[in-house]
Amino acid sequence: MRLFYLLTTLFIFSSQLISQKEITLEDIFKNGTFRTQGVPGFNFMQDGRHYTALSDNRIVQYDLTTGKMVEVLLDARQIADDYKIENYEFTFDERYIVLRSKTNRIYRRSYTAEYVVYDRKKERIRPIDNLNQISYATVDPSGQRVAFVKDNDLYYQHLASKK
Repeated sequence: MRLFYLLTTLFIFSSQLISQKEITLEDIFKNGTFRTQGVPGFNFMQDGRHYTALSDNRIVQYDLTTGKMVEVLLDARQIADDYKIENYEFTFDERYIVLRSKTNRIYRRSYTAEYVVYDRKKERIRPIDNLNQISYATVDPSGQRVAFVKDNDLYYQHLASKK
């Protein structure tokens, strides 16, 4: 019986050694063989039960367990008839949503865009920096400020006071 276990173990280890593929630089950088796969286009909510996605120019909340729509959090027509939401980011407490639109590409990964903030509690929308083209608008971890770049200078704005 010991001989059987020994032979089985040797067979398993030898087959694993034979089946291993050599890793090349082409596989890593050119072919993307080991690149992680993600699912873009949705954001998890803080409650752990819902997620949001951009659908038909609306931010829609879905139930994570059933996949069914719960509610429309924001319809772009609330802003303007021709407004197009290109991307969005929630603050940590999910009271504010920072929306990006009218993106102008500069280089491969850089761009300027118009950003607005939607206050879910007051149901109001207001621009960041008077709808000037700015870059990299990002909400801070506390969810109280949004930082952005304008004319190569770094700014931040307090969301509640708008200063």
